[in-house]
Amino acid sequence: MHEDIRCRVNGEPVSQVTVTDRGLQFGDGLFETIAVLDGKPVWLQRHLDRLSDGCQHLRFSSPPDMQLLADEAAEFCAGQQQAVLKIILTRGSSTGGYSVPKGATPNRIMLLKSASRHSSEPAETGIHAGICQQRIAASTTLAGIKHLNRLEQVLARMECEGRWQEGIMLDTSGHVIEGTMSNVFLVRESVLVTPVLDNAGIRGITRDMIMEIAAGNAMANIERNVSPEELFEADEIFVCNSLIGIWPVVQIDEHRLNIGDVTRHLQQTLTEVMC
Repeated sequence: MHEDIRCRVNGEPVSQVTVTDRGLQFGDGLFETIAVLDGKPVWLQRHLDRLSDGCQHLRFSSPPDMQLLADEAAEFCAGQQQAVLKIILTRGSSTGGYSVPKGATPNRIMLLKSASRHSSEPAETGIHAGICQQRIAASTTLAGIKHLNRLEQVLARMECEGRWQEGIMLDTSGHVIEGTMSNVFLVRESVLVTPVLDNAGIRGITRDMIMEIAAGNAMANIERNVSPEELFEADEIFVCNSLIGIWPVVQIDEHRLNIGDVTRHLQQTLTEVMC
């Protein structure tokens, strides 16, 4: 294990799981990536709620104790001024193919990396983005949750290397869904718009927080289908996740944009809420 990453498996300070783990074999599990500030996982309960929801979607017969996870996470992160916590849940181990064995016990894995994974500079200066060729397949069962099957994002991320800081992904119907590692928002005539995620994409914690902030400030905000063409007609675009906060988009493909007042206001308010 890399020296600046600490890990636990089922509460024990070890860095290995069995090769029969279903997360490794089939991507049969879930994960959450959580910012840690001043020794506390940010919005931990929201992340655990999404994990619990994901366990229901994946039909875990014996989901982990979320209070145990909360206690372990709080203890693990204590004393970390700034870090990243990743929680992985797998359905457990099996050797008999796709069928889930009776009595399979989920494995809970925690990884803790000191300091932030991303520079804060893009939040100030903005980023370049582009539209990826890799599409996201529709699945009403898997939409919204952070399951371990991320090959579409891996392939899309490869398209970004040396070109953009983030790639925008479409579904197989051609609708804008999300970034490779983020959710996407547009501003059109002071209205905040984000793609609906009923059939694909991750329902991000930061995405939810931004929509709540907008509603609390009487800012018009809607979820709906978004076409790629709208990206080039928007007044402002930004992407977000739990680690980067909000990154303004100043260029998408060859089209340039300004960092607008709505984006800056939401950045400031989100930072205040996080702290």
